[in-house]
Amino acid sequence: MGLRRTNNEDFVLENGLVGLFLLADGMGGHQAGEKASRLALESINNFFVEYETASAEETNSLQTFPSELPMGGRKLIYSIIRANTIVTESAQLDKELDGMGTTVVAIYADRDELFAAHVGDSRIYMLRGGKLSQVTEDHSFYFEELKKGFFTKEQLDAMPFKNRLTRALGHMGKAKVDMKVIHPRPGDLFLLCSDGLTDMMGDDDIRTIMAEAVSLETCAHALVDTAKANGGLDNVSVVLVRIDGL
Repeated sequence: MGLRRTNNEDFVLENGLVGLFLLADGMGGHQAGEKASRLALESINNFFVEYETASAEETNSLQTFPSELPMGGRKLIYSIIRANTIVTESAQLDKELDGMGTTVVAIYADRDELFAAHVGDSRIYMLRGGKLSQVTEDHSFYFEELKKGFFTKEQLDAMPFKNRLTRALGHMGKAKVDMKVIHPRPGDLFLLCSDGLTDMMGDDDIRTIMAEAVSLETCAHALVDTAKANGGLDNVSVVLVRIDGL
């Protein structure tokens, strides 16, 4: 948790038995953000846990959803879209949850392939051979306008609505889940994190901590502690996944 928030709208879930690693950063008034993030991740996890006994309708949908992806990628995208429906319908049933939503970043390891999916501005990073790369692209006004090149970074930094999300579970509309297929190598280290970390730390600091950490536990603590030391304006959550062998 950060230093300014009284409640934590982040939620993380790890299920090593099925190779699933998840992080969500909720949004909404009162406890709605916390509800949305927990509901989304539990829905995604439940789909993978219950997949072997899924309905014929769901398993048939996966055969062509989308057809160019391996089955592991289809399962992850389907589970996130399913979670979006659950979050949306829950908000419609309870006025106190109206408008709730959540980001999500997900890694699913299936045999020798790793599927990385996201919605929103939570991020996935990969450290490989000492080089840090951002796997995801933020679904935010700031990042998307920066890519277009109409505004400078300085102009965007001054805008009061710069952090507005352009995509989130509960507010997906016709937007798609972004997915990347990664062929992991032994020694690869993946970081899933909420914007509470990346708003307080630059990529160089993140890379240094990930590269120098002696264990996943010390790495996680160092990342969170540094974000807090830099101001801790929001909840800070991280998940680390290391590839030890294939």
